[in-house]
Amino acid sequence: KKMDKDLREDEVEPKASNREPENESSGNDNTGTKEKKPRWVPLESNPTVMNNFLYKIGVSRDWAFQDCYGLSSDVLSFVSQPCQALLFLFPTKQLSQISSTSSTTPSPTPATNPDLFFMKQLVGNACGTIAVFHAVANKLDTIQVDPSGPLYTFLQRTKTLTPEERGRQLGLDETLTEAHQTVGDKGQTKHEDHLQDSFHFICFLENKGKLLEFDGTKPFPIDHGATQPGLPFLTRAAKIVEENFVRKLPGELMFSLITLGPAIMGEVFTEEASVTVSQEKLAMMVSMGLDQAKSSQALIETNNVL
Repeated sequence: KKMDKDLREDEVEPKASNREPENESSGNDNTGTKEKKPRWVPLESNPTVMNNFLYKIGVSRDWAFQDCYGLSSDVLSFVSQPCQALLFLFPTKQLSQISSTSSTTPSPTPATNPDLFFMKQLVGNACGTIAVFHAVANKLDTIQVDPSGPLYTFLQRTKTLTPEERGRQLGLDETLTEAHQTVGDKGQTKHEDHLQDSFHFICFLENKGKLLEFDGTKPFPIDHGATQPGLPFLTRAAKIVEENFVRKLPGELMFSLITLGPAIMGEVFTEEASVTVSQEKLAMMVSMGLDQAKSSQALIETNNVL
């Protein structure tokens, strides 16, 4: 996806898959040789792809990812509520260059809740999958997951492991690897088109009154402080995205926002295709005084032709 440089807060355009910088090692073994890092097909920043993955690993179809087309309050008001998580895709190369030359960036504050699920990224191009895991695994009190499904099985099996051990187990899990590879091949983007690109997924969510950032390349979840009464989680998360990422890369187009919330009534996701409500057209119809639910249903039934 791209974020228009002139309408940066209000409009986001087409899809981009994540592909991270080459890094073939994930640590050293006892012999001092580097451990080969497994690599997956990049998961496209696309609700169709991500929802197919979500349901394949056992998450209830009552929940779904959807595109978020900007950071302004007007655009955020069309996100399905209650929003459980915000996934953010951004270009890593330019941002790392800025961070390495900045002397004013404060040290991140680690989240201290021992019940949080956090895993390190030790599989290449798995940041999208790990962001999905972070989003769902830390919301199991709200989001229903099949106890016999691959995700729940993995969470139970790795419950007592360290974040690094969980990251290694992900690469060894044949069922989750197959699920990722299957949906990864169904995106709109040709993977070879992104061989020179480096993108990364992170996840924002609220947990016990704290706004947290989950990034599998970091040593721990980042605590952005207490959420404010009356200020929606998504509004605060959008502000952090704008201040910590978007403003640091003026003119950069390749950003993507995806939210996790209740599935929109009538929204259909299958292995091959889905009908996802165009939030831009929905906003236009509501601004004309039309009912939001009926407008959403009409767009679904006409495949957004209205």
